Amino acid sequence: MSRLVDGALSHDHITHWLSSTVWDPAAVWRHAKPLIRQAEARRLAEEFTVLIVDDSILEKAHTDANNLVFNH
Repeated sequence: MSRLVDGALSHDHITHWLSSTVWDPAAVWRHAKPLIRQAEARRLAEEFTVLIVDDSILEKAHTDANNLVFNH
């Protein structure tokens, strides 16, 4: 999402915004729709814009396993 708005919002800002309260799909869309429409207006008509919300955790070589992050 940060890339869609050309860095106007940082990844950390977006993460904080999403984690600050419980978001139902309608609330997320109400807040994200203006940003998505703005990004779409800057793209060619044949390009496709999506908002993907993914709560997965990627394993990194420098990250130790703990009670929250481990292989399933």
